[in-house]
Amino acid sequence: MRRAADRLGLRGLLIVISDFYDDEQRMAGELRRAQRMGHDVAQLQVLTRDEIALPYGRDVEFADLESGDRIPVNPALARRGYRDAIAEFLERTRSTALAEGRQHTLIVTDTAPERALRSFLLARQT
Repeated sequence: MRRAADRLGLRGLLIVISDFYDDEQRMAGELRRAQRMGHDVAQLQVLTRDEIALPYGRDVEFADLESGDRIPVNPALARRGYRDAIAEFLERTRSTALAEGRQHTLIVTDTAPERALRSFLLARQT
């Protein structure tokens, strides 16, 4: 984000496409920095439906694609806590963006790209 904001030079539109799982404080700082530079910053938070709902019926093993760490999960036991945590995370990401003057759009990966783009652009009009 830092490099993109710096390369835009004059005021521009910076669209950040991410799941926003990274270090929230660092990410928020970079977004605020881009805004202080005069850029219009929009967040497109992209998640799969499975990330939001944890729909699995039997035990699964998740792998962290960045670290390679693996964790076995019993979805029946984890579902309630997981759904509460993901709902809190999504709301925190959305409300922080809005409080700091950034557009935030949640896009689920099974949404057709043209529909997601239309939703994003219509939200920008308001």
